[in-house]
Amino acid sequence: MAPRKPASQKVERATPTTEAKSNLFEFASSHFLLISTLTIVVGVLCATVFLFAYLSVFDWRLIWVIEYTDILKVGLVAIAVLSGFSYWIGSIVEAALGTAEGEETEEHAKRRIKGMLIGLGFILVSLVVFLMLSYWRGESGYWLIILVHFTLALFLSFVFFTVARLRNLSAATPSKWAGDFFYTVLLVYFVGATIGNWTREGRGFNRDVFTLHGEFREVGLIMITSRYVLLLRDGHSLVLPVGEVTKIEERPRHTS
Repeated sequence: MAPRKPASQKVERATPTTEAKSNLFEFASSHFLLISTLTIVVGVLCATVFLFAYLSVFDWRLIWVIEYTDILKVGLVAIAVLSGFSYWIGSIVEAALGTAEGEETEEHAKRRIKGMLIGLGFILVSLVVFLMLSYWRGESGYWLIILVHFTLALFLSFVFFTVARLRNLSAATPSKWAGDFFYTVLLVYFVGATIGNWTREGRGFNRDVFTLHGEFREVGLIMITSRYVLLLRDGHSLVLPVGEVTKIEERPRHTS
């Protein structure tokens, strides 16, 4: 009697992507405390860099009135903003770890570079269009337009480089991680500087501030911290205790 053939069973073969996900999850689980500590340290550092870049647009010495509670506030706002993009960020990570059998091939690299170049091309076209519109309208603020588009280009490059790093975690070295960290800090700095310039040129920047001892007409509102109200008047910064400010009213940037 011929031996019976064993029933065919579907055997799942582990792909490099599956193995990478498993290794990443195991590493995160076994080093949860270390990763949490590093996340907090990096978050505090990035929040500090952001605040320094933002305040440097007005007066870099204002960084000395910033306290830990203000840094925490900025961090919480950043988390809230990132939470709004959580689905998009998750899709990027999933695409980075789960495409084409998981192996990073030359075709993937070419496709990624092509996508990045197309994105940079759109940003360049947008830059030219906005500069031309600003010129035709007789408006100033060319520096702000250039800075916004440059920051967008940095962010786009950051996204594509992050995808590349996630697909090649096994090839990451301390020097590469250090380069990624420096690039992240650089991006955070330019984001802070861009928002600072955007705030300074915005219509809602000029306010009327009323205090217990008087009033300040048509001053720029830089920031409200846990203890101080930071203002800009005639190019000079003013620091007022929060307890002395009774009312802040918005006014048009240019009045007749």
